[in-house]
Amino acid sequence: DKLLGELNEQGRTIEDIAACLKSIPLHPQIISAIKSAYSLG
Repeated sequence: DKLLGELNEQGRTIEDIAACLKSIPLHPQIISAIKSAYSLG
């Protein structure tokens, strides 16, 4: 939460973060964890 707060203070948006995550290779378990966290809000 702290990191996301800092990114928000810098003017970063959820869309910026999503675009970054889509551009880097991630292990399938990491993708699953991100999707689970997203669904929880």
